[in-house]
Amino acid sequence: MTVGTLIAASRAAGSQLSYQKIVFLGAGSAGCGIAEQIIAQTQREGLSEELARSRVFMVDRFGLLTDGMPNLLPFQTKLVQKRDNLKNWDTDNEVLSLLDVVRNVKPDILIGVSGQTGLFTEEIIREMHKHCERPIVMPLSNPTSRVEATPQDIIAWTEGNALVATGSPFDPGGVEG
Repeated sequence: MTVGTLIAASRAAGSQLSYQKIVFLGAGSAGCGIAEQIIAQTQREGLSEELARSRVFMVDRFGLLTDGMPNLLPFQTKLVQKRDNLKNWDTDNEVLSLLDVVRNVKPDILIGVSGQTGLFTEEIIREMHKHCERPIVMPLSNPTSRVEATPQDIIAWTEGNALVATGSPFDPGGVEG
């Protein structure tokens, strides 16, 4: 379902899924499973496996998953980014936070499967919107009390430009204008 939603949202944003840079917050089995499905779809759209994987960034409580990280789970190992590819990033942080990743990757899509409320902050969403006219933001955690950000906040922080899909029920909301 997530891949289908992303295909439709990418089209609505004037692109296709294989052109998108995607950041995940949550690198457990759900996040990694969704990431693998997205990688498979972008390969069907013509990307090599290496290029498809290079466009997906997984962030967990220990920061961006990178090669050489201790304690990676078997299903996470194929989703790491190579540290050598991050040398030109604008950060001095050893642990690369979600904000560091958003600032440097300039993603088109942000997916939350962390189960932690409020982690898609206004600063993170506004940073994403600086570099992406129609950001696709999917706070998929549930129940509603654990969602990374509410659709109303995401829409407000992007001046109504975000495409938002959630994994929890929310009342319908509108955008003035």
